[in-house]
This record gives sequence, structure tokens and C-alpha cells, in this order.
Amino acid sequence: MSKRCSPIWIFVSTSLANSRDPREDHLAAHGLVQLRLLTGETAWISVNVSYGLFLSDHRILTMQETELVVTPAIMTQNLRGPTYWHLRACLRVGMEPEEVEAVHKVIEAVAAHGGKTLDVQRVADVTDA
Repeated sequence: MSKRCSPIWIFVSTSLANSRDPREDHLAAHGLVQLRLLTGETAWISVNVSYGLFLSDHRILTMQETELVVTPAIMTQNLRGPTYWHLRACLRVGMEPEEVEAVHKVIEAVAAHGGKTLDVQRVADVTDA
């Protein structure tokens, strides 16, 4: 993408940067996401919006709760790399390996109910937590 900013990009960026109300952050982010999707910048959205704006905000969900929401969503897509990173994150935010494995078994059962087989790592595969 060009380093030149369009007036729309400047408006959305300014709105996002100046917001004091979390609800306004989310509304501004929605406009930013729409703009970035139009320009094909999915990686930017993942890093800066998904991780930077939503998943790093622990005012509503704790880090553990966030991992318990994100990890199943990633696992059921059979995304091996992100699954490993989030299994590791579960351990790093204080979950015990037995807890993570129990969650994994529930995710497998839910996926199986929907006719899907998971092909992702297990918490026992995480060697660098």
C-alpha cells in the first residue's frame, strides 16, 4: 500500500486515536477495518485490530478468558501454527496443562458433533512455554 494517506484514512485514524469511550473505539475500528478490507490488508487487520484493539483489552475478559474464546475458534479451523501459539499462550497466562487438555477434548467433541475432525497440536506438544 502507498504511504500516502487518503482523507478517509486520516479521518478514521484520527477518530480511533482520539476516542476516550471504548464503544467509540469499536465503531472507529469498524470503519478502519472496512477501509483496510477494501485495500486487501488482512494481515494489518489481524495484528492491529484483532490483537491490538480487541484481544489486548482486558477490561471485559481476562487473558485466560480471552484464550478460552480464541483458541477454540482457531482450533476448529485446523490452523496449526496459530493453534500452537495459543496453546502456548494458555500456559503463559497461567492455565495448567491439564486444564488446557480438558478444553481441547471439549473442542474436539463439539467439532465431532459438527462432523469435523481436528488436526492440530495438543498442549503436550508445546515445548517453549
